[in-house]
Amino acid sequence: MESTESKKRPALEPSGGPQKMPRTSPNPNPKNRVEIAYHSSIEDKENNPLEACKSKMAMDSGSLSYDAELKVAANKSGFDLLERLSAMEEKMAEMEEKMETFEGHRLNHLALRERAISTWVRDALKKDTARRNQEIKRLNTEIIHGADIHTDAIVLKKYRESSTEWQAFSMLYGLTLYEINKLDKKKCESSLLALNRAAALLFKDNRPKLPSAEEKQREALVDLLRLEKYREAEEMSGTFLVEE
Repeated sequence: MESTESKKRPALEPSGGPQKMPRTSPNPNPKNRVEIAYHSSIEDKENNPLEACKSKMAMDSGSLSYDAELKVAANKSGFDLLERLSAMEEKMAEMEEKMETFEGHRLNHLALRERAISTWVRDALKKDTARRNQEIKRLNTEIIHGADIHTDAIVLKKYRESSTEWQAFSMLYGLTLYEINKLDKKKCESSLLALNRAAALLFKDNRPKLPSAEEKQREALVDLLRLEKYREAEEMSGTFLVEE
């Protein structure tokens, strides 16, 4: 006669779970897991292949827990693997952001070299054409009088916080160096471009402050960014200092 008994597997981890690298969402949290009960036959399984298979699967699976938030059932090794994958995902996101910044630096450097060559051709080889002068003027505007909040944030890190250069960053862009580093830049790309446009006015005209109307608009945009209201900030940035 067949008899069975119910067994509960032990919990996967003590309360709080293992302390490892920070993870991105999804976040495997042991507190959200419940134990999975299973049944194992105690009869002679040689005469019952189905029960033998069920018992083998139960033994091989280890201690299963179910994470309600992730909707995942796994043993300790499975959750450890998910933890490592989450850490890798976070690292990849950081690398993508750095690559975007470096690409901006690369393009700026190419423009700088283009200006240097065109200027040398004009002055040393006496090729003073209207087209070349126009191109040099454009490059001067983009490189010298243009603004780049990402690059400037990196450049000014070498200065002391008490220096005028450090303080100049918030005067140019409305945000401090600490605040720009805290932003989710993928969610506010248009807003940062709008801050670039505002800073470009200061560079171009060598002025310490924006005109009153533009200053109020920038302050409103910066306030939204500080509150992490990215959707509202992106909508506002679409009309800020945009030439029609």
